Amino acid sequence: MGQRHRAYLDAVENEFDGCNKINKENKVTQLYATIKKTSRYAAQQSYHLDEKGKPLPFEVEIPENANELRALGGIGGNYDIKDLNYFIKHNDKFVKIHR
Repeated sequence: MGQRHRAYLDAVENEFDGCNKINKENKVTQLYATIKKTSRYAAQQSYHLDEKGKPLPFEVEIPENANELRALGGIGGNYDIKDLNYFIKHNDKFVKIHR
């Protein structure tokens, strides 16, 4: 795994861990994602839109063996971590957690 990819994965994990610490009910925070428009998988997002036609985040998980740099979930089943925008759900709204 390249140093740049490891740094990207670490940044996503750190932000997600920070969100878990804020969770006062000690429940695991579900991670959601949308596919970036620049991704080669971008066309798959058209299958998961809200009533206004905006991308609707889908549930994903990053497996323990994160060396593969894959996120599991969504229409395609698995995606490169760098091809997704990440969100958590807070007060019934999706909040982006990574730029």
